[in-house]
Amino acid sequence: MNHMKRYLLLIFAVFLFGSCVSGTHHQFLDQEYRKPIANATVSILTIDREDLYDTFPDHRFGSLLPEQQVLFDSRLATILIKQTRAEVKGVADSSVFQSAQFELRHYPLKKDSLLIVSPIYGTTLSNSSMVSRFVLILDQFHFKPVQVEGGGSSYAGHESENRTFMYFETRYLIWDNTEGEAAAWGKVTSDRLMYPTQNPTDMYSNLLSDAFYQIVEKSPLVPSCAPFMRYGELIYPCRTVDDG
Repeated sequence: MNHMKRYLLLIFAVFLFGSCVSGTHHQFLDQEYRKPIANATVSILTIDREDLYDTFPDHRFGSLLPEQQVLFDSRLATILIKQTRAEVKGVADSSVFQSAQFELRHYPLKKDSLLIVSPIYGTTLSNSSMVSRFVLILDQFHFKPVQVEGGGSSYAGHESENRTFMYFETRYLIWDNTEGEAAAWGKVTSDRLMYPTQNPTDMYSNLLSDAFYQIVEKSPLVPSCAPFMRYGELIYPCRTVDDG
């Protein structure tokens, strides 16, 4: 299909189906991937400043503290494995940026658009050690502590206590190497209450796990199907699998 024609059809699809497909104004799944694909493979690619700053000097890249960067470097694939039954090949290295062309591209959403570093149309993302059908691209990721004023009334000598949450946000794109085009895209956030005795690595891992759960739910990937509690109700997140 002609690239421009496909893009115009995607814009139409966002406004026609966006609310029912994504369940949020900040995520979109192409209608061709309504059912997750059995036996899919996926790898992860992070958009890092040191790899693409010369190409996109005005882009706002992801920002991580050293301990957060260590987690990204060592545990991203492990965390994603827990959220999907797709085969996770691992995290692609920076050689991908030498063998593929990228652009800053606006992807349509229900109310606005998503600006993200994207492969150009028709690109296959791979390197000699890692080949997968899908590539989960993460861009503009960051953690941020946010202080929230405690609820309830205060009285003399007992002021309401502030609480601090750690907040994570990332933009993402799921690239289909078979089609040479994006299958899903969006922006997700997660947050967790911070405790003085909490292990920071566990907290960051939980935030990433929450974010990956949201991404997989609106993706071509089969979810892990692990049930979870929501408002006292046991939820089974599995969707029908497309074997074809």
